[in-house]
Amino acid sequence: MFTWTMVEIIVASWVCSFSVLCLELPESACAVSLRTVGVISRCPRNKYEYDVASTRKNCSQYNATGCLELHYHCVLNENATGLVEVCAASRFIFSGRCASFSNDVQSIGDSYIRNCTYSNPACPQHYNSTDSYMYAVCYNVVEGHVENNE
Repeated sequence: MFTWTMVEIIVASWVCSFSVLCLELPESACAVSLRTVGVISRCPRNKYEYDVASTRKNCSQYNATGCLELHYHCVLNENATGLVEVCAASRFIFSGRCASFSNDVQSIGDSYIRNCTYSNPACPQHYNSTDSYMYAVCYNVVEGHVENNE
């Protein structure tokens, strides 16, 4: 019969506590958004294209789900290797970053891979994620690269 010593119990507890990843979801997180993610090869480049895509995606149909109001987004995937369109809560993007969607966090966020501060034209220091179409420099690098985001 095996018996645990106090040191073995402490070490086992320490290993277990560090092997579990705890992720606090932001207020904008919404599991419904995961059902709306679609891989796309090109994002809208102006307000007219954005409005057409937004109407087609019809994000308002999900607004009675208990989440914050969902809006159309076309942004980088979480690895910045492709583009996705998704219905997600809008939020401010900071520090001249590009916007991205994270499946893990179930929301739009700042891309720590793509910074467009030094691009021409540069992204502003902060902007609403629904205005991402105005900063095509974020998406030019990956446009045309269709990749499964799962």
